[in-house]
Amino acid sequence: MTFKIIKLHGCSGAGKTTVARSLISDSSPVHVITPDGAKNPEAYVCHVDDWGGATVAVLGSYQNNCGGMDTVSSAAKAIEMVAHYSRLSHVFHEGLLQSTYYGEMGKDSERYGDDYIYAFLDTPLLICLERVTRRRDVQGSKNKFNPQNTVDKFNAIERLKIKCTKAGRRVVTIHYDKDPIAQLKAIYLDAS
Repeated sequence: MTFKIIKLHGCSGAGKTTVARSLISDSSPVHVITPDGAKNPEAYVCHVDDWGGATVAVLGSYQNNCGGMDTVSSAAKAIEMVAHYSRLSHVFHEGLLQSTYYGEMGKDSERYGDDYIYAFLDTPLLICLERVTRRRDVQGSKNKFNPQNTVDKFNAIERLKIKCTKAGRRVVTIHYDKDPIAQLKAIYLDAS
């Protein structure tokens, strides 16, 4: 069996971390992988009964508010993790930083061909801004919110989607207003 890798893209407030946490919480059992000497997990290996018993490794740590691959120290480490877990199971990863550019991870992803799937959340910008504002209020953030940062990331992600499509990469849309886990299931099962 060839395992598939889904990289989820979206700006702050798009719902990336929520999708990852839902995938983890909807699975049983979940094996939390924490390397020796590390403070935080590097992956959650999820057995998803509803997906015909598929196993999906959700990469990164979800111990804090911001999670996923944003918790990984470097692109080289992220590339190593994708390579390692993709030999064992399907892979899911997300992160704000990796959502905005192609870079080293994009170049490395080419070796997987269509088994590496670029998924983009279609959450409207205004909803993202509302969610970020609400999150900051709940956290009691004292720093002034600059919405332009979110707008810039949103636009960078849209440009990346166009670039990946033009390059012939496998690009899919995750609709923010539909069940993301059901959409991931359809993508993994369709890709198998």
